[in-house]
This record gives sequence, C-alpha cells and structure tokens, in this order.
Amino acid sequence: MSAIIHLLHRTGCKIGELKALNLSDLDIKNQKFQVLGKGNKQRWCFYSDDAAESLDHL
Repeated sequence: MSAIIHLLHRTGCKIGELKALNLSDLDIKNQKFQVLGKGNKQRWCFYSDDAAESLDHL
C-alpha cells in the first residue's frame, strides 16, 4: 500500500494510470515508468528513493 501512495505522491501520475501499470513496466535501475495519459500520449514518470524502497518490499 505504501508503494502506491509513494508513487502517486512522488510522480504526479493519476490513479487510473497507476492502476494500468504492471510491475514489469517499471525501469527499476533508472527509477521511472511510462504511462499512457489523456489523448493516448505517453510520458515518463520518475520516482524517488523512498518510493523505490517501498517497491522493493512488494
């Protein structure tokens, strides 16, 4: 649960974008992932070290 909160807070991605995300879509090394937003536009979301730590505990 904290990983979701961290990703929402730290990246600015929307709930629907995060729900559509698969763990395999994460670029763990560069702490980023790509989302498909409004108008089918793809954009990168970057996450912080504390979000990365939360993801490590999944």
